Formats: sequence, structure tokens, C-alpha cells
Amino acid sequence: MIRTLALRTPTLPPATHTNCHVLGRQRLTVVDPASPYPDEQQRVFDWLVGLGRVERVVLTHQHEDHVGGVEDLRARLGGVPVCAHARTRELLEGIVRVDELLAEGDRLDTDAGAWEVWHTPGHAQGHLCLMLGEDVVCGDMVASEGTIVLEAPDGDLTDYLDSLARLEARGGRLHPAHGAAIEDGPAWLRHYITHRNRRTDQIRASLDRGPATVLEVVERVYGDSIPRQVYPLAGRQVRCHLAWLQEHEQVLVEGQHWRRT
Repeated sequence: MIRTLALRTPTLPPATHTNCHVLGRQRLTVVDPASPYPDEQQRVFDWLVGLGRVERVVLTHQHEDHVGGVEDLRARLGGVPVCAHARTRELLEGIVRVDELLAEGDRLDTDAGAWEVWHTPGHAQGHLCLMLGEDVVCGDMVASEGTIVLEAPDGDLTDYLDSLARLEARGGRLHPAHGAAIEDGPAWLRHYITHRNRRTDQIRASLDRGPATVLEVVERVYGDSIPRQVYPLAGRQVRCHLAWLQEHEQVLVEGQHWRRT
């Protein structure tokens, strides 16, 4: 059993909200109490009080638009434990206290079944997904609105593609952090894999035109399809693709310039 409340967060456009998921009937596991805004924190608390007793909070990963309400909710609930991957705990040190560590193969018991923990790095090194039957709580692996940004060094395209392929092979209904549930999970995951591979092809082709800095690659690939003020964000995404191409010995970097091998 899964219920979802979309919370207003400082996330990246086109998304404006991050989903807080609740697992269980009355013994509740809360996934990503996301909002740093007091009115939204009050809203999620009021919602949870009407549902049952919160036994734990689980974080899919460390990004601000997923953890902004954690400490507020912990205080309101009298010290409920917060669970996350070891890498997430490391990255949140001094920001959010993580009490219990989760790893691949762990199970989270609720009164509606036990959710299996998958470690799915790529968007973030400590990213986790949760599985039960046909339902997959997939955090920021995909979204039903817009696409998912990878930012080096925590984002890694090789890991991300591997995690997407693993989720595709499993199948099921996806419950992302941004947007509505995705009924045909495998088709959406294939779409994401195809999108990333096409972007890599575009970046490779852009360097066939000659060496370029990261921002020059952005200009060649994106042009006027995105506002100029978004170029630095697109550059962080491009760096992940360039790292993949470098790993596969298709490009190299000399100073600030990347070129084909």
C-alpha cells in the first residue's frame, strides 16, 4: 500500500514539487519528507497524523528537495529514526542525522508487506529504490515530468544506465519523486536509457567538429533550445557524458578542452 503527497520544494524546473510517499496501512514508513517550507511541513504532519503511526523515515538520497523536512518531522514525531544508505549519511553529515543504514537486499517491514531495498547509484551514489510486488518507489531515477539531471561527481552516467537497465528488467509500476505514477515502468525506463544514449551521441558528434570546452559543447548540442542562464546546469550534465566517453576511451581532455581520440 502506497500513498503520496506532493510537497512544494526548491527543485529543478519543470518540477515544482517532490512526492512524499507513505508505505503501510497504519504502521507507516515515510519516504522523503521533502519540503523545507514551514507551511508544507505542517501539511505533511497533519496528513500523517490522520494516517497512522510513523515507524521510520527513509531517504532515497541526499538532495535538498528530498530531505528539507526531515528534521522538522523528526521533532514533531518525537525522534522517529531516519534511514538511508551509508553514502547518503556521509553526505548529510551536519545537515540531517541518519540513524540507521540501509543496503542492497535489506527489507523494511510494514503492516502491508515488506519492501525490498535496492541500491541504485547513478543520480546519486547512495540512491535507494524500494520494491514490493508491482510497486517501485524510485526516487530520482526517473520522473514523469521533465528529465533527471546528473551532476558530477556524485552523478555517474555508467552507474545510472546500469541502474535504469536493472529496474527495466524487474518491471513494475514506478512511483517517482516528481510527477504522477508511471504504470508502464519498463517502457519509461527504456525511454530514459534511449534519451541518455542519444545525448551521448550528440556530444560525441559535437567533438567531431573540433576540440571544445564544456560550455562550448553545451552551445553546440543545445543551442537555443534552452535559455542561456541554464547553460551552467547543462554543463554539469554534459560533464557526466564526457566522463562516460573518457571512460570508454573515446575522448580526452587537455586543459579546459575536450577532444575526440
